Amino acid sequence: ARQRDGEKQSWRNIPIRAADDAYLAASTYDFKLIAEGYGPDPEDVWAALSRDPTLAVAGGGMVPTEAGGEEDWRPIQVEGLFYQDETMSPVTIEMREPRSGALSEVTLVGVLDRIHESQSTMFTSKGFVDGLVPYSVPITNYRFTVAEEVDQKETAQAIEKNLLEHGMETEVLEEVLEEEFAAGRSIFRLF
Repeated sequence: ARQRDGEKQSWRNIPIRAADDAYLAASTYDFKLIAEGYGPDPEDVWAALSRDPTLAVAGGGMVPTEAGGEEDWRPIQVEGLFYQDETMSPVTIEMREPRSGALSEVTLVGVLDRIHESQSTMFTSKGFVDGLVPYSVPITNYRFTVAEEVDQKETAQAIEKNLLEHGMETEVLEEVLEEEFAAGRSIFRLF
């Protein structure tokens, strides 16, 4: 991937999360920025992605801070946009399918808050990915929302036990995020 009008034109590998309509409709991720004409609410952005497969959302880690110096770890750095900005315009990203070299474009219409597990991932519709690659891309990850009174760990274990023969592995997202935050806090305490 690369930014169409960006200064840096080298191709970079980027993780993409292709989401189906049900996932987009149920998403509760918070946004840091929403492009003009696609908000004002997160639900508006997810609905737009569901309607238009050429739209995408960037994880907050794909957008630099004004301080800079972070671009080395980013799969792609969106130029002309900073995480601290109050507004954004849509940004065109070129995507290249590695086997065929076929080109497609997506338009970034939002930047997610950095407080989630996919901060360096681009979200788009499954329809876009299906059109980009010359083969069917299976869905490999599923997300479940449980009622507040339901024990998440117990439910995850029950799902995994019942679907083990199909290779199902579960994890409680809240625990994953807490582990990532703890690792980050440990690193910051070193300095």
